[in-house]
Amino acid sequence: MKITFFVFVMVLVSCQQTAYKERDRNVYFHPMGGGVSFILPEVPTWANASSEGGCFKNPNLRFIDLGKMKKEFNLSMRANLNVQYYLNEELEVLRSKVSSMNEESGKIGLQEQEQSFFKALEKARSNFEPLKLPDFGEYHLVWYDEWIATSSEEKLKAFLKSSVHDTGVPVVFSLCLSQEDLEKKFQELGVYSFGAEWSTSFNEEGRNSARFGFYLKYFFNENKKIVFYPHNKKNINNAILIGKYEVR
Repeated sequence: MKITFFVFVMVLVSCQQTAYKERDRNVYFHPMGGGVSFILPEVPTWANASSEGGCFKNPNLRFIDLGKMKKEFNLSMRANLNVQYYLNEELEVLRSKVSSMNEESGKIGLQEQEQSFFKALEKARSNFEPLKLPDFGEYHLVWYDEWIATSSEEKLKAFLKSSVHDTGVPVVFSLCLSQEDLEKKFQELGVYSFGAEWSTSFNEEGRNSARFGFYLKYFFNENKKIVFYPHNKKNINNAILIGKYEVR
């Protein structure tokens, strides 16, 4: 009887391992916790801040462990960032449903996070780019967090509408606000944006530096001119924008 039970357990474990390896075929075959393990733990609101940006991050933002992703799925850095973006998109849809149901906790369970992760992974593997900039010769990067910390949103909008950008396309980025946050703020101006979902603290080797930044080469072609317009040049931090660019 014990032998029969042992064989049954071994068969069950084998089936689970096979299902885990064949994640490409059906995202729901994964054992519970598999997808959640690739999502970095939530940080308490009081500690969820960007020292570089001098701001608190949108508390709903979740980030991916790109070190684990690199080992497990062997995706490119851009593909992993796409997973991170799609994950936040999926979780936001779930939050809306939870809110409409008047759930007291407002929390998304592990099972829902698990399913959201693998949905995001499948979307990223479809090779459809959720963030694609129009083809221009010159782009002007503007750091929202730095402007707001030292000036005001009204002055930032005035700057974005100024003749400075006659030669290039303004792109606003933030380490604290989501893509949706930025799009809502600047919708009437028609500018492009990079929310915090596109940032990571991991380098290309999969090591966590604990400093978030944006890898420019995964969003802009090498032959494009990229210009960074800080509100105060004393606040330039080279760890934020990773890649080649000018400062004006």
